[in-house]
Amino acid sequence: MKQALATLLVPVLLLCALGAAFGAPAPARAASGNRIDLAAGPGSAEEGGTFKATVRGTQATDLYALQYTLEYDETELQLVGIAYKNGYAQSAAHEAKSGHLVRNTYALLNNTITGAVKASLDIAEMTFQALKPGSAAITLEGLLAYDSSSGNMDTINENTRAQATITIVARQTPETPTPTPTSTPTPAVTPTPTPNVSPTPIVSATPSVKPSATPSVSPTPTDSPTPSVSPMPVAVTPVVSADGTAVGAISRQAYDEARQHATKDAKGNTVVSFRLDEAPGAKAYAPQLPTSVFASGSSKEKVQIETPMGSLSLPGDMFKKNDLAGAANVAVSIALVDADDVTDPKLKNKIGDRPVVELNVSADGEAVKWNNPKAPVTVSVRYTPTAAEMNDPDFGTDFIAIWYIDGKGKSVKVPNARYDAETGAIVFTTTHFSKYAVAYEHATFGDLGDTPWAQAAVEALASKGAMEGTAEGMFRPAANITRADFVGALVLALGLSAEEDANFADIPADRPYAAEIGIAKQLGVSQGIGDNRFAPDSELSRQDMMVLTARAMRLAGMLDAAGDTADLAGFFDRGDVADYAVESIAALVRGGVIEGEGDGVLNPLGPVTRAAAAAAVYRTAGAR
Repeated sequence: MKQALATLLVPVLLLCALGAAFGAPAPARAASGNRIDLAAGPGSAEEGGTFKATVRGTQATDLYALQYTLEYDETELQLVGIAYKNGYAQSAAHEAKSGHLVRNTYALLNNTITGAVKASLDIAEMTFQALKPGSAAITLEGLLAYDSSSGNMDTINENTRAQATITIVARQTPETPTPTPTSTPTPAVTPTPTPNVSPTPIVSATPSVKPSATPSVSPTPTDSPTPSVSPMPVAVTPVVSADGTAVGAISRQAYDEARQHATKDAKGNTVVSFRLDEAPGAKAYAPQLPTSVFASGSSKEKVQIETPMGSLSLPGDMFKKNDLAGAANVAVSIALVDADDVTDPKLKNKIGDRPVVELNVSADGEAVKWNNPKAPVTVSVRYTPTAAEMNDPDFGTDFIAIWYIDGKGKSVKVPNARYDAETGAIVFTTTHFSKYAVAYEHATFGDLGDTPWAQAAVEALASKGAMEGTAEGMFRPAANITRADFVGALVLALGLSAEEDANFADIPADRPYAAEIGIAKQLGVSQGIGDNRFAPDSELSRQDMMVLTARAMRLAGMLDAAGDTADLAGFFDRGDVADYAVESIAALVRGGVIEGEGDGVLNPLGPVTRAAAAAAVYRTAGAR
């Protein structure tokens, strides 16, 4: 069956004309002078693997948005996801015709048009999965555009039709040495850790005012270190024990040999990789490692384990001093469990037939109740979005979520979860083990009509629990955000964690976002306003938003640039920037993360609307 994806894209900051870049050039020129290119690359992909297609515009003269249709055979290719490089996804229409699915999406960087500029810019990056060997075609046609003056949709090259072809090669079986497992202990299952649940955030009362201009925050810093190319993980053949757990034993010698081929991730951490092969009849997979692997307690070394049910990234400081006392081996298990065990009927409905996994730790066969806020584990659960999710007109993969289910059946959203189209998995971090369910939830609000540029951000963050609206189903996008609400959303969306310690003096333990504000204090994201005070209900200024964002990005390994006053030379209001904010704002400017409000204005003392804050957090979280 042919699948058609019609996309209405992007009033962009640089006003670029759009096209789809897939490889061999096949340019078309619009009547207005805007150039639309179609190219194919890479020219081949492995069966089951993924490749990227980029929407790109060149030589823009006056363009506000663009609609085009991409058509492909869904028996040959599957659209896994779309990442918007300089804008947002937002629904315009959803229509089915003759077995084709037509999907219109609206994307936006800024809610103002500043003038015509000739430029080239990547707008959207689509990830496709190659389904079967052969030749697969992607077709671009039906170009329509808005111009910035009339705001009307006019036809440009409506009859343009260009095709790109991808060669899909059969999957190759890697020739990888298989170490012999040394033992087959049975890790204990189903420990019930004590949940470390943050208070449910609520929206602070904030007077409704005219929204400030949308901050131009880009999610792609330029100075992050480039991770090395990962080699094939060392394969381990697991042995299925009596309870159905496939135990993959990794000896100290095998670990040390694998470490010689370790890579560096984007944060400079050493990553030692293993893969547990599929074992028929396995109900769970449990990589087993010598406890000496974790003896150094180094946060700079990680063990990456791939299993048929999901992947785990275990930091070297994962375990506290007494967690593994006297034990020779430690096993971390991942199991698929029955969703019927979920007792919350509302959550069960959101889960449907999506996977539920259970994570456990055992040391020499004895259960360990693992909980360490200082050393989060990254979990990837393999999941292929349903047709309904992929065809949601609001770009449904933003609403694929993870829920944590504690030992008593209580469920809580995991706000840092995100779907990774490239790996075909939903990724999240956790500091405690239990059950985690993949679910789907699309939160909507009734008052976002005047802020379409923020709708995707608001709905995505609310769906995952990083931000909330009012009991009446409203978000109040034009109201100025408070310091507490912004810090809470930033910490939750990025998955920042720390050991609990003394909070600011004006943050009682029972107030919304108390835990998140305490984490921000412990990690140095927020230093308060002086005298150990945070002023949670005060309105957030733009310069404080930028300072908090820069510090959080540094912690997450997303910003390495160091800035100084010279980086602010292009802004005539640079003198309004407080001394404590200069370095952070300058680093964001140097790193290409922010460009101000346009016309050489930073407006550091201005307030930040809830809509603008949502946009900033959404873009920052999406850059991980």
